[in-house]
Amino acid sequence: MKKAFAGIALLLGLAGRPARAGDAEDAAALVRDAVEAVLGCLRDADMAPEAKREKIVGIIEPVFDFALMGKLALGERNWTAMSPSEREEFTALFTRRLKDSYLGKIELFTEGEVVYEPPRAAGNKIHVATRVRSKSDDVKVVYKLYRKGAEGWRGYDFEIEGVSMIASYRSQYAEVLSSGTAKDLLARMREQAGGAGR
Repeated sequence: MKKAFAGIALLLGLAGRPARAGDAEDAAALVRDAVEAVLGCLRDADMAPEAKREKIVGIIEPVFDFALMGKLALGERNWTAMSPSEREEFTALFTRRLKDSYLGKIELFTEGEVVYEPPRAAGNKIHVATRVRSKSDDVKVVYKLYRKGAEGWRGYDFEIEGVSMIASYRSQYAEVLSSGTAKDLLARMREQAGGAGR
């Protein structure tokens, strides 16, 4: 399993030079700025819900590599088995689902205080751990980033209390594809999105 995932990571460009001095701080600053901007938006009582959503999506789009996250969630074998049009639809549906998921989860932390732990290099990637502390909870959220060439650091996964979002989706998609086809998966995703997609 680990060997297979390493192959996917290599194929999709996560391999590269080891992180250098300063990389961790750059990646941490990207996460910190985005999280603070999102929370500031959520806490703005004068902003309409739809306007909040639109603004938050605009904040997180440059931070996460949604297309790569979709490929990692689907897995190398399933991704290459899809037709170009199926890949395009899958990426659009997955991106929408992940944005909705992130928005739903971060809304739970609106009243908490975010504490940023020192960023950690993991080979050529950077992990930025945060703790969202409230009166009743202390939730650890880890953002995982890689360097996307000239675009700089981009997120390819995030964990909440040790649960990887990409691994969770991979498990769901593998279950559908174990007894069905890409068309079955896309139909399920369209249904979950409320009929969006083709």
